[in-house]
Amino acid sequence: MTDVAWPSRPLRRRRMRLALGLASPALWGTACWAWADRCCAAPACPASAAPPAGRGALLRGTIAPAACAAAADAALAQGGEECRRRAVCKSEAEWARTLSPQQFFVLRSAGTEAPRSSPLLRERRQGRYRCAGCAAFLFESSSKVASQSPWLSFGSALPTVEVEGSWFEAVTGAKLRCARCGGHLGERFLDGASFAGTPAARTGRRYCVNGAALVFVPADGLEPVAGQNPAADSVEYWEKYPWRMIDGGLRPI
Repeated sequence: MTDVAWPSRPLRRRRMRLALGLASPALWGTACWAWADRCCAAPACPASAAPPAGRGALLRGTIAPAACAAAADAALAQGGEECRRRAVCKSEAEWARTLSPQQFFVLRSAGTEAPRSSPLLRERRQGRYRCAGCAAFLFESSSKVASQSPWLSFGSALPTVEVEGSWFEAVTGAKLRCARCGGHLGERFLDGASFAGTPAARTGRRYCVNGAALVFVPADGLEPVAGQNPAADSVEYWEKYPWRMIDGGLRPI
């Protein structure tokens, strides 16, 4: 067996410092990309993301902010492209003016309404359900499922519902969006077979949807019914205890 001549400890230390110094810009860039994905509206790096001063500050002080700014610009561009490919494209300020606070929370912030807060859970009439943001028809009443879930459930959807496919759909579900305006609707789960005798059992899928994202249009021509609960106590409950679907489970935020 051949003996290996290891470098001296000081030499190894100098090499480690050099490797860390060169890796720092990449590490800062990775952090900035993650930050830009969460806060795509920000035009540049926050102060907290600024690299520390010291040895190697030239590299870290020039490359890292540039990477962060590039990440923010890319996120903004991606958001613009996402909006422009929709038939209905509005700024967040415009959505805030046209939607109620609860509708905005669900449709534009991917929020989840309070359990059993939607009056559409009790709706039994024939008709269709449209998007509360752009009025695109999304679901038929014939596909509605009595699943005992605290949110609306459907066994199938119209082509205007967009499904964000995921390898983990069987565990966490797949996100649902309105294909016309991009509004968040809810999640699709693959547990339809558990609801025997319902449209979900025939398709094997269950579309779990926030009522606040929908408006029910009765087939008899009567007044449409908004899916958000107009009761004051329900609105106060939602404001105090908002919920969001995270990793396949409902979590308070």
